[in-house]
Amino acid sequence: MNRNRIWVISTLTVLMLTACNSNSSTPNTPASTSETTTTSSAENQKAASPTTGGTQSGFTGLKNVVAQTQSAVEANNFVKAKQEFGEFEAYWEKVEDGVKAKSAGTYKAVENDMDRITNGLRVQNPDKARVLADLQALSKTLNSYQ
Repeated sequence: MNRNRIWVISTLTVLMLTACNSNSSTPNTPASTSETTTTSSAENQKAASPTTGGTQSGFTGLKNVVAQTQSAVEANNFVKAKQEFGEFEAYWEKVEDGVKAKSAGTYKAVENDMDRITNGLRVQNPDKARVLADLQALSKTLNSYQ
């Protein structure tokens, strides 16, 4: 009986050590290294100069978001407008550093327009005319930058 108890404890100890050992080796696998490299590459692309292709696609995305938001507001679909404009920030993050470096005035205008539109869509009963005017101002700012 004592012998069985020792055997069970030994077996459990070996299993626990094996399980602990397999978890600690996972972060050192090549997959983790490639994920780190990919992240660094993405960060480098984000910090690229304003003349890169990523900036062009970022501005295309910004303009598309503004157009889709404007269509939703014109149709009095403010829920959709809010969802559409929610995507603006993702595109803006791709280009904002380059815009800020090239034109602080444009950067500030976009940030201000973005805040006004976000706040305008956040209220329970958005002012359609005001939100449309803010979207048109943002569109004009984006078009004048390039």
